[in-house]
This record gives sequence, structure tokens and C-alpha cells, in this order.
Amino acid sequence: MKTKAESGYIIESVILAVIILLTLPLRTVQYYSVIEPGSGFYTKMSATVILFYILIAAACLFFVCSSFAKRKKYTLDSSAKKRPVYGFFCALCGIAAGISAYREYSLKDVDTSKYTVSSTVMQSASSGLLALQMSFAVLSAVFFILLAISCFMGRNLSDYKLFSLAPVLWNVFRLVVRFTRTISYIRVSDLLLEMLMISAFCLFLMAFAQSNSQINAKGIEWKIPALGFTAALLGLICFVPRAILTVTGHADMMYALSRADIADLALALFAIATVTTRMVAVSGSVITAGEPESETAE
Repeated sequence: MKTKAESGYIIESVILAVIILLTLPLRTVQYYSVIEPGSGFYTKMSATVILFYILIAAACLFFVCSSFAKRKKYTLDSSAKKRPVYGFFCALCGIAAGISAYREYSLKDVDTSKYTVSSTVMQSASSGLLALQMSFAVLSAVFFILLAISCFMGRNLSDYKLFSLAPVLWNVFRLVVRFTRTISYIRVSDLLLEMLMISAFCLFLMAFAQSNSQINAKGIEWKIPALGFTAALLGLICFVPRAILTVTGHADMMYALSRADIADLALALFAIATVTTRMVAVSGSVITAGEPESETAE
């Protein structure tokens, strides 16, 4: 299909920025007022908690409805040209995935029995799942670095079809590992937000892998902005307040098994960059094989 450069997600980007500016302070305040240190349980259901979830739900609903309404207008551009800005965010994801794998390895012997499954069989299963998570984190790092190289060198971005599944599986195992924890998924706010965030990243990365690799991509490209903005919002909400607590020396106020994971920030920025730099307007009709597509701007 012929495409032309056109930023069709300005309103969505503005809404994302506004919701982030509203929810990040609310979330940070919750750590100091209504969240129990260590366990992560809410001590009470305050107005800040209710408003926080209403804003998130409203924003996510808007992203889905808006993207679905534009489903026939925009497509993912995988043409061969230099994309230095997008390449930077791909490289950032590669580095973050590698750091995440290393951190999981360095923490694998930490005693978390108070917060995880207690049976020997399930503990062994959890260790195996963690090993798979680390393995796919490494493969994800390789994929994102290869994608970054393609962006810097101006190559076609639809290569690395098999590798493109690595980030999906990495996040699948990130999610499954959290299901091995016996604590309440609803009452522990950090765990709930993490699981929602990782689920959104899984769905976004799957839609991205299919569209980027041009495998059964017809009819699913609208999911990239819908899930990309949703995942980015949740990723920033999970990362930024935790980073603030860590930098200010209050990391002990978080749920014991949560931390400020650079991978959440990197994937959030990657999702935003994918939507804002690679989703382009469709114009004209399907062209014949071999006919060059019009180039689009970064």
C-alpha cells in the first residue's frame, strides 16, 4: 500500500501526557499514605485510589476506541530507510532487556518464600520459569539491537521474523512468574499494576511482531496504537514512582518483590516511539509487487 507521513495520533499522545501528569503524583502519594510497606497491601480505599483507577480505565478505553476508529487509515511502515530516533529507542530496549536478565540472575538466590508459592514442586517450577524469562530476555536484547542496527543503516525492518517473538515470550514468562506468588493479586497494588502492564506489553508486542514481520497482519495494525499507548501508560506508572522511592531512599515502602525495572521504562518509550514514528497514513490502493513505496519521514 502507498503510505504518506502523517502524525495521526497527536490527540492520543496529548491524552497520554495529561493522564501521566495526573496519575504519577497520585500513585506516588499512595505509597506514602495508603500502601503498607513490604506487603504492598492497601490500608484503605481512599479517594486517591478511586480517582487513580478511574483515570487509568478512562484513558485505556479512549486509546482502544480511538485506535479502532482509525483502523483503516493507518498502517505500520516497515520500508527501508534510516530511522535514527526510532533506532535509539530500539537500542535502549536491547540494553534494558540485557540489564533485566542480569538483575533476575543476580536475585535468583534471594529468599522470597514469604511472598511466593511454598510447595517444593511449585518452587522448582518457579525457578524453571525464571530461567526461561532470563533466556528470552537475552534473546529480546539481541532482537532489539538487530532492529536498532537496521534503523541506523536504513534496512528493511520486516526481517528477524523469528526473533520478533522473543520479546513476546519474555513478557509472557514475566507474567507467569508473577502468578506463582500466593499474595492477593487485587489487594497488592504493585502486583496488580505489574500484571496489567505486562499483559498489555504482551498483546502490544504480539501485534507489533505480526505487523512488523508482515505475517497475518491484515486487520490487527490498529492494535499497535491501542495497546501501545495503554502499555506505555501502565509502564510509566509502574516505573516512575518506584524510581522516585528508590532514589529518595524509600525503596522499602514498595511491595517486597517489586522494583524500578528499567525494562518497563524502555518498553514504554519503545511503544510510544513505534506509534508516533512508524504508524503512517494509507493513501491510494494496493500496488503491484516490486513497485516502490513512497518514503515517509521519521
